[in-house]
Amino acid sequence: MCGFFGISSNDLEAISESKFQNQRLYLRGPDANGVKTNSEGTLKVVHHRLSILDLSNLANQPMINETDNSKWIAFNGEIYNHEDLRDKLLKKGVKFKTTSDTEVLLKGLCLEKEKFIEKISGPFAFAFVDEKRKEILIARDSSGEKPLFFNECEYGISFGSDLIQVSKAFCNNPKLSISSAHEYFLYGSPRFPHTIFNNVNQVLPGNYLYISLEKHSIKKESIFFSYERSSFNKNLSNSKYLTSKLKKTLFKSIKQQSTCDREVALLLSGGIDSSIVAAISASTLSKVNTYTVNFRDHNCQQDIINARLISNYFSTNHTEIDIEEANPIFFEKIIKKIDLPITDPSLIPSSLIFENLSRDFTVALSGDGADELFGGYNHYQYLSFIKIFKIILKKLPKLREDFIVKNFSPSLRGRNWLGIPGRNLEKDPLLVRQILLNDEIQNLFLKEFKYQKRINPFTSFFNESIISNALKLDFYDYMSAIVLQKTDRASMLNSVEARSPFLDKEVMDFSLKLEDKMLVDCFSRKKLLNNLADEIIPINIRKLQKKKFGFSFSTNKLFRKKVWYEYALNTFNDAKFPINKKQLIKILEKNLIGENYGQILYSSIMLIKWMNVNDLSFL
Repeated sequence: MCGFFGISSNDLEAISESKFQNQRLYLRGPDANGVKTNSEGTLKVVHHRLSILDLSNLANQPMINETDNSKWIAFNGEIYNHEDLRDKLLKKGVKFKTTSDTEVLLKGLCLEKEKFIEKISGPFAFAFVDEKRKEILIARDSSGEKPLFFNECEYGISFGSDLIQVSKAFCNNPKLSISSAHEYFLYGSPRFPHTIFNNVNQVLPGNYLYISLEKHSIKKESIFFSYERSSFNKNLSNSKYLTSKLKKTLFKSIKQQSTCDREVALLLSGGIDSSIVAAISASTLSKVNTYTVNFRDHNCQQDIINARLISNYFSTNHTEIDIEEANPIFFEKIIKKIDLPITDPSLIPSSLIFENLSRDFTVALSGDGADELFGGYNHYQYLSFIKIFKIILKKLPKLREDFIVKNFSPSLRGRNWLGIPGRNLEKDPLLVRQILLNDEIQNLFLKEFKYQKRINPFTSFFNESIISNALKLDFYDYMSAIVLQKTDRASMLNSVEARSPFLDKEVMDFSLKLEDKMLVDCFSRKKLLNNLADEIIPINIRKLQKKKFGFSFSTNKLFRKKVWYEYALNTFNDAKFPINKKQLIKILEKNLIGENYGQILYSSIMLIKWMNVNDLSFL
């Protein structure tokens, strides 16, 4: 929806005006911008608006509470249940001057402070200022759909939607963290709450912070949501009832998310998640607009066929974006726009689809979150088998990491599963998405460094269910940390708001009450969603949806193409930081002859190019 940035400091006057100007922030909100300073001149917040609800100037931000101008807000996101919340506030005597969800959030926070956050359904990041209490309340939504960073140092504290802007608030040459770079290659992103920058953190999904306007520092941090699947409702074992309940919950979610003052489009990949959203949308909207991307040189033709079948059956206004080949020129265009390196290669097709979609639409629905909430990934099935033999597997000798590095190449598919023997999966879940092992990452950097493992606050505690643990890992370490970051940047930097009905508060609450067996077993995954799809999608289409490629493409094949091979080679040779160029070129050559190193190559090129474009270096 928007973007904002703020600085709280006693030396605010000494901070250059250029620190508050940012092209990426403008792309997040090109429709209007505003600036607000507190009465003492120690806090300044800028806001850029992408108008979706109440397009009038009255809904611009920062928005001030007209009955008490010491309270005001800068908000990025959407409150899907704003009409229900508005009605409840009206009954308490609260008056409104706009129809925007921002004013509902502002008035709710004025009345109930942080307690109001738990009532919100939707993606959000905001900064609520209370000058009388000399504090700022900043908060981020439960799944981390909207970014929110902060940089606390001796000069004050900065916060906002753009990582680079936040990192440069008090210096012109912020340094990157070698520990975060190590985790970037280990997990695909730095461990929460860290970022790629040294001493710059992100507000954890489902958390809020209070910042003191007197000390210009954090004075309190609390949590309002955690992905926990421990309190199962044992009565919810009737598959037919659950499917009906899921349908009603998704129906409500999609209806709420389609309600705005802009026309809505739908990203249709051809899989069951987006097809379910399309099917339900067709029953709630007078017109459904669907988009898909067709990379003609990649293995995704069945997805295109599925998307066409869904579109024809539900009579959607369908658009296919035909791309002959993803090229380095477009990749470089993306890198110049993003504020952090992203290891998910689907950033390229996602950016392409949002760039085309933005010509006609400002809001788009996607299927993000369905796999993590309803058990959609293949490894959940594998873990269901492993669960049967977990006692035996735990007693087997554990394979040493150096043995795995020496004898099994990172290109070997499924190598991470070698970590199963001797492992207590209830307390130490398997990292199935791990890109490289520690020793292999050490070989990538020409710098003396010993990585000290950092604890992820979300995944420090697990229960006895290895399936639930895997779902939790994927929710935070993959979906929140990588997928949603990719979707946010691909959409917002094209001035489009992406929404996910599966990440609605009620849908998430419903999912977390389900036992593992209602989601996945040894023979099937995403069981409830498949039941729902069988009910609302024609059987001839369902038979074709068993395998899906999605909005992505093979990076292994990509770097075997001459243009991308040469681009990678030039990138490695031009790297400005101490990375092992010989090792990366060796990997590039191995990929060329058939070994699969595409993900490692993509992640390496992304980091090198992003650092070069932004003139960044390590501490």
